This record gives sequence, C-alpha cells and structure tokens, in this order.
Amino acid sequence: MQFCTAHFSAGLLTDDADGSKRREQTAKLQEIVHSYTRPGYRTVYGGDLNSVPPDSASAGVPKDVMTSAYAADEECDEGLSAARPRDRRWP
Repeated sequence: MQFCTAHFSAGLLTDDADGSKRREQTAKLQEIVHSYTRPGYRTVYGGDLNSVPPDSASAGVPKDVMTSAYAADEECDEGLSAARPRDRRWP
C-alpha cells in the first residue's frame, strides 16, 4: 500500500469556489502519486482535501473534485455516517 496525504485549496468564495483549482490539484496529485505506484500496490489518500466525495449524500458542493481519484484509488476514512457511503472501516 502507498499512503498519500495532501491539503488542497479551501473552496471559499475567495479561494476556488467553483472547485477548478482543486480539480487541478487532484490531477497533479494523481500524476505524482501514480508515478511512484509499483505494480500490486494501491494508493490510499488522506489529509485535508477540502472536497465532498462524488457519491456523498452531503449537501456540500462541488462533488466532482475527486471523481478521478475515487475511480482509481481509495479513501482512507470517511468517518461513521450514513451520508458517507465510502467508509472503508471494518464492520
């Protein structure tokens, strides 16, 4: 397993309100991380990504910032909430 942590733009009105910068940050993060990913390993992301998971029931937007990362990799921990369907904890 390969673990990666990052801190993306805040998503405030004055800092990437539409999510375009965070989409760029996601793409760059994946480019860097996948260049180090060896066959048979998977990448797990953590940190403060200031993003709402693409299939979250949360009212937060935009929800497409991390779509490419969710399609290719895993989230470390979403916490225990029915609004967070990607919780990877053991039952």
